[in-house]
Amino acid sequence: MSSQPRMDSKQKGYLQLTIASLTCPCHVPIYLAILGGTALGAFLREHLLLFILALTGIFVVALRRGLQLSRAKGEADTTNTQQ
Repeated sequence: MSSQPRMDSKQKGYLQLTIASLTCPCHVPIYLAILGGTALGAFLREHLLLFILALTGIFVVALRRGLQLSRAKGEADTTNTQQ
């Protein structure tokens, strides 16, 4: 059984913040331009409201989780150095 290195909370926070930046609803025009002319692009354009709502939900959850993980790690570091 091989032990793989586990991600610490700071790395998980960075991953969540990366997901949040990719799913930010302001990127919808970019996604539609990149996917224009494809079946996926046509599907997303047809269901634009659902697409925006889904991206917004993922964005909010990932941003909140990423900030929580980042803050938790930062607070743990400052309390350890003070003791």
